[in-house]
Amino acid sequence: MVLLMTAFLSVHAEQSRQSIHAVQNQQSSHKTPLHKSNQKIQATSTKHKIAKLNKNTTVHKKSTSRSKIAQTKKTKNVVHKETNAKIKQQLTQVIHTNKKPQLKTPIHKTSVNQHAHHKKKVIPQKRSTFARTNVVPLEELVDFDNYPTAVKELIMEAKILSKQNLTYLFGSANPKNKGMDCSGTINYLLKQQNISSPRQTHEIYMWLEKEGELHKVRRLFFVKDKLENLKPGDLLFWKDTYKVNRTPPITHVMLYLGKNKNNQHLMFGSSNGGVYNKKSMYGVSVFEFNYPKNDTGKFVAYGCIPGVSCDSQWG
Repeated sequence: MVLLMTAFLSVHAEQSRQSIHAVQNQQSSHKTPLHKSNQKIQATSTKHKIAKLNKNTTVHKKSTSRSKIAQTKKTKNVVHKETNAKIKQQLTQVIHTNKKPQLKTPIHKTSVNQHAHHKKKVIPQKRSTFARTNVVPLEELVDFDNYPTAVKELIMEAKILSKQNLTYLFGSANPKNKGMDCSGTINYLLKQQNISSPRQTHEIYMWLEKEGELHKVRRLFFVKDKLENLKPGDLLFWKDTYKVNRTPPITHVMLYLGKNKNNQHLMFGSSNGGVYNKKSMYGVSVFEFNYPKNDTGKFVAYGCIPGVSCDSQWG
């Protein structure tokens, strides 16, 4: 009996162990797929995180790149403005440093029928060197051989000057400067004849008024007999060819040469605009002188030079 009971218990215990072992195996088999699934889920989550991180990194890089480009442009604009400001300041300093006082060259505003006698004004490229001149044509002057000796010598000296291709140079009375102004030219000519004359145009005008014979033209409309006393060697005067504040406002003077074989009245001097033989002249040259139609052209007077062209010289 005891033996039977022992054997039963042993069989029952073995069966229990087998049952427990089977249950454990079954649990183990169910646990393995769940673990693997958890691993897959974890791996997928990690991939999403990496992808998101990469995306965020790319967006950050683009944003940073745009920010850098904008900053670079802003910096360039600032540098450009600063550079322009510095260059402008340097140029201003150079201009103020190198600026020298210069004499203002007057523009003789004369009409077509007066001193200029042309529609288009010659504009020189360089006032210090530009010149377009013509030699005084002694051979074309009517009855030149019968001019008084002093007048002939004065006009021959004018021819010498006209050969030098001198420009109009305001403030100059010396051909060595490669140019002269109108009163400087007349002053130089008279000096060559040992005649002492004033230097400025209005002073020459007052000098003739006092020492010579000055014929003023004041009527609104001219007639030719107003110039009946005009003789070769006389001086011609204009007023207000450029703005001045003085009395009298005489601003331009030329030397009358006489008529040529074409019955044209010719004059000599320095001008920044005039015509000869239908060509524009600029500088110390011969020019055409036409009778003014009225006094709006600012031709105001003519007069003889004492000891040169006054009546006593013509005999």
